[in-house]
Amino acid sequence: MPRIRSTAAARARLAKAVEQHPFPKLPRFCVFCGADPKHGNKEHVIPRWLIELTGDPKRKAIMAFDRFRQRATAFSFDQLQFPACKACNESFSRLEDEAKRVLQAIIAREAVAERDLSLFLDWLDKVRVGVWLAQLYLGSPLLNVQPKFHIASRMAVADRMAFFSFLSPRPGLTTIGVMSPMFMMMPSAFGMYINGVAILSVSTHGFLSRRIGFPYPVRRWALSGRGETQMQGPRDGSD
Repeated sequence: MPRIRSTAAARARLAKAVEQHPFPKLPRFCVFCGADPKHGNKEHVIPRWLIELTGDPKRKAIMAFDRFRQRATAFSFDQLQFPACKACNESFSRLEDEAKRVLQAIIAREAVAERDLSLFLDWLDKVRVGVWLAQLYLGSPLLNVQPKFHIASRMAVADRMAFFSFLSPRPGLTTIGVMSPMFMMMPSAFGMYINGVAILSVSTHGFLSRRIGFPYPVRRWALSGRGETQMQGPRDGSD
């Protein structure tokens, strides 16, 4: 394939070509279960309580980038709502309450119990996958990614870890890495800055298993044209 130079004319030609032969738009789906959303409910993929904890809910943030036109799109945080089943949304409310308590303890530099850290990892899974689905709704269709999983089917099912860095305690909320093509294709890691705490969330199958003695996949490969990955295994992690 010939290389397309990064010029305004080349971008315009690419945009015109895609407009003439567009990728199919994503259908409406519940961000939790992937089914047709029931009862017209909506979910803040960045939780409302977190938005209020870090500043004005109506402040704007860049959450989408059109790679054809090289143009970013800003939204107010409280606009970032996406379709969800009412029952699904309500089933995650307890996790949000618990995650808020744990995050407030982390921001205050207080000790956090092992159980609470595990719960917080669940919450990071939820936010990471939710933000990824939001990017698919809002972002450029250049990569034509069709989601094969949603929040409920991806939370707490893979190896995961989180890194915390404590910075100057200034109010604010930033997501990191979520508009990159890599994240759009494989939402396995993202970062957040929350009121002086920088968090890196990483999750993928077999990420830690081999190093801690658990079964792990010995090989993985992409299934051509299907957007899926096949894994061979497991193998005992005792070697």
